[in-house]
Amino acid sequence: MEWITFLLLAGAYAVLWVKRIRDAVLLIGFQALLLAVLTWQYAWEHHSLHLYAVAVLIVIIKAVVIPWVLLYTLRKIDVKREVERFFSKSSTMLAGLLLILLAHYLASRLEIYSGSTAAQGIDPLAVALSFLLLGVYIMIGQKKAIMQGIGLIVIENGLYLTALVLLGGLQLIVDLGVFFDILVSVIVIGILSYRINSTFESLNTEHLEKLKG
Repeated sequence: MEWITFLLLAGAYAVLWVKRIRDAVLLIGFQALLLAVLTWQYAWEHHSLHLYAVAVLIVIIKAVVIPWVLLYTLRKIDVKREVERFFSKSSTMLAGLLLILLAHYLASRLEIYSGSTAAQGIDPLAVALSFLLLGVYIMIGQKKAIMQGIGLIVIENGLYLTALVLLGGLQLIVDLGVFFDILVSVIVIGILSYRINSTFESLNTEHLEKLKG
């Protein structure tokens, strides 16, 4: 499990580093595959049939459908597809590192059993909190709508990982509802990005300020 949590954390941090939006989309698809592997492992350890089903759904919805929707949107938008940040890349990487350290500090102070200890390696709960903080920072620090949508997906991955680590997963019907919501959100983000680009020939959400009356 430790190598999976390490790759999850590295993947979330790498979203801050990428230069092209396409690479960020591929990274969240990779994260989804790792979440599916982690869920499958929990299902195996706890003999949970519904977690097996959730692992399959994660692969289908998060690792295949959502990245496909985002990559399809990028192909339809003939504009510069490089990441645009409000802050410099070095400042962004430093802030991401500080947020990861903050997440580990908070996880150590919560005194909640997460199935791991510091002595055993990376705490899955600290990784889940890192996802939440990094996702919020991506939404705040990125200018383009699709990247802000990717931040939303990173937050949702963090919420899912938190539920998996602390509760052994949610009820299947709840997971289905969450997956449906995030899929609809990504589709809306794709449509919104297309409309923003059609109107302003850019994905930069700063142009939306021009719509003020």
